[in-house]
Amino acid sequence: MGFRDQNNKVAPIDDGGNFDTDTNVNSVTSTSEAAANALISASHAEDALAAKIAAELAETNAETAETNAETAETNASTSATNAATSETNASTSETNAAASASAAASSAADAQSSEDDAEVSETNAANSAAAALVSENNASSSESNAATSAVTAATLRNFNNQSRGIFCKCSCCSC
Repeated sequence: MGFRDQNNKVAPIDDGGNFDTDTNVNSVTSTSEAAANALISASHAEDALAAKIAAELAETNAETAETNAETAETNASTSATNAATSETNASTSETNAAASASAAASSAADAQSSEDDAEVSETNAANSAAAALVSENNASSSESNAATSAVTAATLRNFNNQSRGIFCKCSCCSC
């Protein structure tokens, strides 16, 4: 009985004889053993290549994850900047609203002042009209007084002239 190497396993070969002399049995040779080792090596190389590809893929995925994290960090920073800008804009809008409210209050005060001035001007115009009416009445009174004075003067002149014996015969005057 003899032994033969089959993939690193030893198995008995027995064809019934004392020695293995059967020519139909394939004996293990160094060539077939080298081929088996080469096949195993090729299989290991293929496994190593698959592991290398998997490692490279894992590295690529890690780099992608790192890039994604950096992008997320940049986006967060941009969002923070945008939030700060929005806060500044809101503050500016608040300031502008306060300035507009102040300007509106000032305009309202100016409008009230203008209305008060208009009322004063209206009162002054009414007073001026009343004063003009008084002046007109005074002028009319002065005119009447002047006419009365003229008549009185003419009458007195006539009386004085008559008392002195002067009688005017003209019709042009009241002498």
